[in-house]
Amino acid sequence: MTISLSRTYFLLTVLFLCCLPGCGEKSYDLKLNVEAGEIYRVESDFRLENADIEISQGTESTTGSQTLTSREVFEYDIYVAQNGQPNSMKIAFLESWQKQNLQITSNEPEISDEISPLQARTLLCKKSGKYWKSELVGNNPTAEQTEVLNAFIDPWPADLAPDHAVSIGDSWVVTGDALARLAGGGIQNIDGELKAYFEQVIERNGTLCAVISVQLDLSGTQTSENNTRTVKISAEGLTYRSVSEKIDLESKLSGTMITRISEEIPGEGMLVMISQGPFTFREITTKTKY
Repeated sequence: MTISLSRTYFLLTVLFLCCLPGCGEKSYDLKLNVEAGEIYRVESDFRLENADIEISQGTESTTGSQTLTSREVFEYDIYVAQNGQPNSMKIAFLESWQKQNLQITSNEPEISDEISPLQARTLLCKKSGKYWKSELVGNNPTAEQTEVLNAFIDPWPADLAPDHAVSIGDSWVVTGDALARLAGGGIQNIDGELKAYFEQVIERNGTLCAVISVQLDLSGTQTSENNTRTVKISAEGLTYRSVSEKIDLESKLSGTMITRISEEIPGEGMLVMISQGPFTFREITTKTKY
């Protein structure tokens, strides 16, 4: 798969949707209002630590462990915005890679590095109606780059905060189509829910922030030409959203991830790998204006 895991989990940690107004004394408008000329830098780090794995093919099976680390750094340069959302933008893939350490029983560790075919490249993205069109700047895309581009159904990170103000003590639940959008274009057949709670407002590193706690239970699938990946996540986390800038200065998520990958190997049959272990995710967002 060329769709990096961090991009996928980066899209699962956006927390705001369908807020149910509570009874807090003071209300806050937390919805991001994008303007032309703004640049958003998003850094995300994902780590699956020492997960238990089982690999089977036909009547044979083996066990082992897996550690997976991935990192992405994107810059979104907003050219045109409408109703607080981008309609045209440039996306620079500053970093996009993953590293895996696979230990199968007593064998030597298998260490692999995968760099996204879009690392150090730039996309131009324009929206027409409900749909985005993304084009690579410079040379025509390779087959690998085209596969990644096709996953960019909605390249702008979902920010589904309510259009109305919210108060401390408000909570909301994300399900169905809304949860699918949070998961991004690479995951289908989404089931589960995200529960969020507006805990408090604090000053953090000199910035007034809304503190949002979240519980996530989600399952879904990713498919490519030869394999199917089923993902199940159970996690908890916190995000610190700037009250003035309305961006998530920092988001953290940790929990358990179960992944089942089925791949048809030509001439050998179906190979199945099941992985289960703890993961952590951290994301930082900054905004500048030129």
